[in-house]
Amino acid sequence: MRGEQINRCKRYCREHYGGYDDALWHIACYKINGIFSLNYIPEHFFYNELEKYLNPDKYVACYLDKGKYDFIFKVNILNFYRGKPIKI
Repeated sequence: MRGEQINRCKRYCREHYGGYDDALWHIACYKINGIFSLNYIPEHFFYNELEKYLNPDKYVACYLDKGKYDFIFKVNILNFYRGKPIKI
């Protein structure tokens, strides 16, 4: 990632994430997938701000057993890892 791209990320974050101007999350995503994008959501912002709207506290009890459907319903569920089906 070049200096100007990092500066663009910092400006974007300041404008959209309440003054947060750390581009480390953008740099990490870029290093993993090689794609420069301003649209990466910093992890701390996602967990501290967005997740409470996506998963309201009143539904926490409903989510506690997610991932255990095959055990609860005694069915085989096809899981995927890196785009390939696997059986757990």
